[in-house]
Amino acid sequence: MRSQKKPSASLVVSLRFYHKSVWVDLTGDGRKSILTARAKVNNPFFNPSGKKTQTELVWLEMPKPHSIDPATGSSLEEDGSPFDPFNERHLPWKSRVLDEGPDVMFTLADLDTDDDTIEVISSEFFDRKLSLRSIQRGPEPKVVFRRTIDESCGAPFSAILSDLDMGHPAAPSTPESKTAAVASR
Repeated sequence: MRSQKKPSASLVVSLRFYHKSVWVDLTGDGRKSILTARAKVNNPFFNPSGKKTQTELVWLEMPKPHSIDPATGSSLEEDGSPFDPFNERHLPWKSRVLDEGPDVMFTLADLDTDDDTIEVISSEFFDRKLSLRSIQRGPEPKVVFRRTIDESCGAPFSAILSDLDMGHPAAPSTPESKTAAVASR
């Protein structure tokens, strides 16, 4: 029987974990990249040092193809073969931290279709709050607005965006009345 090695303390300290990832075009060029929330704790189950958990909203940018075939519209590699963003020559994808905060689950919404932002409603389990961020789309996406929605919800694990009046015509017609973020623990 082989003995199994226990992970070293330094390995446990450096663990990051991801709960949710979504495909989204943040640059406006049609490439769907990955938006994800991640956390880093010195031990996910017990934190004797009392250090704050590092939490981040991260954008993993899908690589751009070398060219587009004018006849078919297909994405191509430099050698003319079909473009594959998961080919080892494109790994790892460029990673950028957009903001601190989101750590577990989140929901995307376009709360104002007339602007160039997309909203992220996040349940921040480790910071014990529900929050909202707006990411401005473009060549260099960035968080341009952030707000705490609820600091008294405990440690939320999930958030769902919902039309609580279900489009009822008698309901007041304000942005605040049309949607609500609901957190669950």
